Amino acid sequence: MKSGFRGWRASVGFTLVELMVVMAVLAILAGVVTPSFTDMVVRNGVSTHTNKMISLLRYARSEAISRQNSVVLCNGNTDGSACGNSTDIVLVVDEADGTVLLVSPPIPRQVVTQPANLNIRFEPNGSTSNSGEINFQNKGGDSIATLSVTRAGLVMNMGEGS
Repeated sequence: MKSGFRGWRASVGFTLVELMVVMAVLAILAGVVTPSFTDMVVRNGVSTHTNKMISLLRYARSEAISRQNSVVLCNGNTDGSACGNSTDIVLVVDEADGTVLLVSPPIPRQVVTQPANLNIRFEPNGSTSNSGEINFQNKGGDSIATLSVTRAGLVMNMGEGS
């Protein structure tokens, strides 16, 4: 006699309840991780720009020493051909003949540099008469990094702020 019952089959796949639980857990994790990830992206952008600025300052100082002329790190004009008031472009300029030695890539929009108008002059011996600090912030105003330029012309990364 044959019965219609052939036994239990192994279950293949997931139930709808299991899928809904997994989706709920993933949604909660995404909600927790997204703000941290966004903050990390902004901090990395500011850190990258800070490191580029350190390189520009050190380049300007080394050019002043090697050329035996004053060299200025300044904001460029809109086309990057001379010092000006554009806060998007930073130039390294030989003061003796006005030659633009280096034009930096544009400053990222999420980064704010304080003071906004950069004008750091390196003398032929590598020193500078206008020492001070350069602060880098995100658009929200949080102080993220500070560079210090000493009178001897040394550039130091003072680290992260608040």
